[in-house]
Order: sequence, then C-alpha cells, then structure tokens
Amino acid sequence: MPWKFSSKYVFDTLTCVSLRGLTDTKVGLLFQLELRKMLLDRMVTLLCRGCVVPVMQYVKQCWLRGETDISLIRYFVIEVSFSIFVELRKCS
Repeated sequence: MPWKFSSKYVFDTLTCVSLRGLTDTKVGLLFQLELRKMLLDRMVTLLCRGCVVPVMQYVKQCWLRGETDISLIRYFVIEVSFSIFVELRKCS
C-alpha cells in the first residue's frame, strides 16, 4: 500500500528543513547548493499538486528577506515555468 501524505504535511516538513537553514561548515558549498536545489524541486512538485499559495509565499519570503541566493530563486522560476509549459503542451 503506497504512502499517502497531504501536501500540507510535506510542505511543513520541507520548511522545517528550510532553504536558509542548510548552512553546515563541514559540508561543501556545492553540496549545500545541490541540496537546496533538491528542496526547490520538491517545492515545485508540491506546487504542481495544488499546494500553490504556501509554496509561493515561502519562496517570496525567502527572496524578500535575502536569505536565499538569487540563483536558487531563478532556478525555482525556471522549473515552475517548465512545469507549466509541459502541462499546457499536454492540453493542446
């Protein structure tokens, strides 16, 4: 039987990990960047599954506070745009 989690539960779990809380000096900078990108990928998945408002508010909050590197915000926007494009392509 597959696991079934609500989008809200997954979102809350991801925000506990947080994009800004991943600063460990023992781990390389590139590894931290890849980990943050992976979290953003999960946020895009949640966004596609209907958890739009909390995800967008969270990313906006990270951007406004300047806690997240702008390249990660750009990565998020590109991934969301690509997801929208794929869905629109399916409809036509």
